[in-house]
Amino acid sequence: MLYNAIKRLTTWFFRLLFRWRVHGAEMVPASGGVIICCNHISWWDPPILGCSISRPISYMAKEELFKIPVFGRILIWLKAFPVRRHAADRSALKKSLDLLARGEVFGILPEGTRSKTGELGRAEPGTAWIAHKARVPIVPAAIITDYRLGGPVTVRFGRPIRLWEELPAKPGTEDYDRASQLVMIAIRELLNQGH
Repeated sequence: MLYNAIKRLTTWFFRLLFRWRVHGAEMVPASGGVIICCNHISWWDPPILGCSISRPISYMAKEELFKIPVFGRILIWLKAFPVRRHAADRSALKKSLDLLARGEVFGILPEGTRSKTGELGRAEPGTAWIAHKARVPIVPAAIITDYRLGGPVTVRFGRPIRLWEELPAKPGTEDYDRASQLVMIAIRELLNQGH
């Protein structure tokens, strides 16, 4: 499988460039649909998160990236799929729910964009919406680094969160927003452990 070949090459690359450590990878269930939610500080985040666990991860990526020659094709090989940002992209949401229904791993960077300061931002409510609809656990994750060449890169995974249990039977926008922030609290705790 092309994904695995690229993953092996990328894993070797990261070990060469960084002092890379992974803690708590066993928190990711060995099978079944699961969402991994992580902070977002760099373009490096999705590949290093994907190389930190044994299971393949699919991601949404902004649709503009798929129009870049060669790079767009690599994204597809890496199980990414396009999403229209700043809009309710129903096809991307359906794709994510289909992945989870098939028992796959779906990675979300819930802040929606990279943090320019390294500080953790607010989560978009879509994270909780997907978890509620799919009825799958969320595993919080934190990447602690400045990606300095030769510097430390630590990836921490936390205990799975059954987010749909925190929501009422018919949640509204405020409920989804509140539940999404619970995920960010869990990510912040992992970041604090790393520091």
